[in-house]
Amino acid sequence: MKSIFRLGAAALLAALVCGVLPLAAWAQAPNLAGRYFLDDPAAMPKIRKAVDKVADQMGLFAASIARDRLMAANKPAGMVVISIEGNEVTTQFDQDQPIKTPVDGSAVDWTRDNGEKVKITTSWEGTTLKRAVASKDATRTVTYSLDASGNILTVEINLTSEHLPQPVVYQLTYKRSG
Repeated sequence: MKSIFRLGAAALLAALVCGVLPLAAWAQAPNLAGRYFLDDPAAMPKIRKAVDKVADQMGLFAASIARDRLMAANKPAGMVVISIEGNEVTTQFDQDQPIKTPVDGSAVDWTRDNGEKVKITTSWEGTTLKRAVASKDATRTVTYSLDASGNILTVEINLTSEHLPQPVVYQLTYKRSG
């Protein structure tokens, strides 16, 4: 009788451990929802440093073109808005078109404001939201994570392309509004 009780208690403990850990990660995930404003005085120097690191590995002519294009494509947004509804997440940078996708990692076709067609995947990695936007020329992966206070959003950008010798990688910080 004691062994049946112990077996039942062990099964209950296992169910709690297995069930609670994913729920804890999911419970933390919605805390990302909010409006955030750029709180990073070094934003442009960080981006310039990341772009220069990549462009410096290219030939003089290619480096000049790459620098201009990469700087134009990596202007930091002054505001990021994240909304979470069930299994869908919407992100919006400044006044750009909002991007709404499921967070199950499935690819979604999406058209940018300029008409370019891209594929977007979004997923949770623990309490971090990861979104990849893949075009024919490059993939921009953006990860969103909060600090322990829940007020500082770190946005990491990782831009890869077969045309670049290595990824362009940098982080920006945003402060929660309200």
